Amino acid sequence: MNNATQAAGGLDPQMQAQIKAQMADIIEPAAISYWPIAWGWWLLIACAIGLITVMIIAAIKHHRNNRYRTLALNALQDISNKAQQNAQQQAQQLMQLSKQVALHAYPHHRHTIVKAHGDEWLQWLNTTTATPLFTHKDAQQWQCALYAPASIQTSSNPALIALLQQWVKRHYSASALNKANKENINSSRKMEEQHV
Repeated sequence: MNNATQAAGGLDPQMQAQIKAQMADIIEPAAISYWPIAWGWWLLIACAIGLITVMIIAAIKHHRNNRYRTLALNALQDISNKAQQNAQQQAQQLMQLSKQVALHAYPHHRHTIVKAHGDEWLQWLNTTTATPLFTHKDAQQWQCALYAPASIQTSSNPALIALLQQWVKRHYSASALNKANKENINSSRKMEEQHV
C-alpha cells in the first residue's frame, strides 16, 4: 500500500520537504519606478513652468499698467460724492483729473494735452477711444461750469462724471492709440486716392 500511496499521491512528505528546501523562490522583476522620469516629461514640465511664469508676469504688468485707471475711477467717485461743492469746483476737479489721466496714459502727447481746452479737449479725448463719447453739448456744459459766474452756476453734472468714467475705462493704451492713428491715416489716404 505504501507503494500505491506513493504512486497515487506522489512523493512522501519528507521528500517533498527536501525538494522544496532545494528550490529557490521565484524572483520577481523590480517594480517600474516613476522616478527618474524620461526627458520628454522634463521638457513638458519646463514648458509648463515657462508658460505659467509668462502668464504671471503678463498679469502683473497688466495690473501695473492699468493701476492709474483704478485710481482715476476712485477719484471720480470721490468727486461725485462731494455734495457741498458747486459746479465750478467740480468742473475744475474733473478737468484736472482728466488731464492727469491723459498725461499718464499718453506722455508723448504732453504738449497737445496741456494746450487743449473746451471743445478741442473733448475732441482729443474722443480720438483716444474707439467710439466718441463726448459731444459738442458736453463741451459747452463743461465750459459753462468752468467759467460761468457763481450767480448763474448750476448744480453738479453727473452725466459728465459718467462720461469721464467711461473714458477712463475705455481709452486706448499709448501703443494702441498710435496704431489707431496710423490706421486712420492709411484709411484717409485710401479715400483720397479713390476720389482722385
